[in-house]
Amino acid sequence: MTCCNKKCKDAVKEPAKDTVAHIDENENASDTGAPSHDNPSDRIAQLEAELSSVQGQYIRAFAEMDNIQKRAQREKEDAARFGASSLAKDIVIFVDNLERALKNIPNVGGNNEFKSFVDGVEMISRDITKTLEKHGILKIDSDGQTFDPDLHQVVSEVPANDKETGVVFETLQTGYTINGRLLRAAIVAVTK
Repeated sequence: MTCCNKKCKDAVKEPAKDTVAHIDENENASDTGAPSHDNPSDRIAQLEAELSSVQGQYIRAFAEMDNIQKRAQREKEDAARFGASSLAKDIVIFVDNLERALKNIPNVGGNNEFKSFVDGVEMISRDITKTLEKHGILKIDSDGQTFDPDLHQVVSEVPANDKETGVVFETLQTGYTINGRLLRAAIVAVTK
């Protein structure tokens, strides 16, 4: 860009002296990150404070990283222990139906073919139960136990008649736990 004013051209060629001095002061200050200190003990105190702050940040960051690793490990273990919960809920419905079928088989007396069939179904039921137990899926033993709202869901109450109140009188649907955590509450009738 051309300018016809001679003063303007000279100003561009040589910056004002006070501007140069101000730039030099700022460069000195920016080298250290703060205004320059004439007293070395002030500078040492400032650096010690910065060091203390950085050490605190490092310790907090290290602790946070440690917490993240522990949380990730815990989540990984929980996924391994409880990841099959939805599958287990579906399987226990099958087990319930198999047990209902076994309870409702009529007594046919000496019919050996039918008895062999029933024995085979009972064997399947036992094998499924053992497999579930092997994987940490356990039945909740409810009959005769004191009602526990964490394990039982009450759908009816029956008169106590010489029995303690609040005791499970009958289990209508078996409950299950998976590795100590409730998978499905037992549906029960309790005494009142």
